[in-house]
Amino acid sequence: MKQLNRFFELSEADCLPPSAQIVYLHLLNINNRLHWCEWFKVANSRLENLTGLGSNKSVIRAKNRLKQSGLINFENDGRTTTRYHIIPLGTQDGTQDGTQDGTQDGTQDGTQDGTQDGTQDGTQDGTQDGTQLNRHKQDVNKTKTKKISKRTHKQFVPPTLEEVNQYIMENNLHVSAKRFWNYYEVGNWKDKGGSQVKNWKQRLLSWESREEKQDFSTRNPQNNPQDDIAKAIAFFESQEEGTA
Repeated sequence: MKQLNRFFELSEADCLPPSAQIVYLHLLNINNRLHWCEWFKVANSRLENLTGLGSNKSVIRAKNRLKQSGLINFENDGRTTTRYHIIPLGTQDGTQDGTQDGTQDGTQDGTQDGTQDGTQDGTQDGTQDGTQLNRHKQDVNKTKTKKISKRTHKQFVPPTLEEVNQYIMENNLHVSAKRFWNYYEVGNWKDKGGSQVKNWKQRLLSWESREEKQDFSTRNPQNNPQDDIAKAIAFFESQEEGTA
């Protein structure tokens, strides 16, 4: 807590830019979770995401500003990781050295760089991301509109008698092509409900099923019970006449 309070006092006296303050607070929080190690490692991408500065250049400038102010020290540990050391702020020497060095060497540069970089990077990144997102949404909407328009404007084209004949032969259907074609051609290719036919091939298959049922009923008429009774009476009468 003393470290944090002392930092805010120094940040006001040293005019630390907001980017440097954010980086320091996140480093302080990470080290606190590690139970205050003298040196600790943080991935560059993690620090960039935590601070939300938007670019690695802004993070580097903020770290250099903190180092100039005597608040931290750091060493690169490869390309993706950096080792950090948070300088204790409880001693008077550390405070004076950090304040004097930071004030003399980096007050103007840090303020200008932090303000300009933060504003430019944030504005450019935000504008570019927003523009790209809007373009992506527009492209997606255009694609959806084209697909919908294709489905909507797809009109039914009535087949010719030759096309119906060819489909019947290819699928070995038992149906009269001329009867089917004449029926729908006269009706302007609309069903009994007045709706436009969408798939004439499906209609043709249904037509075949109906014709098969009609042929079966014609070949196998249902017996009338009264006819059966009359035949039975006639049979018995003929038998009685024969025996008489």
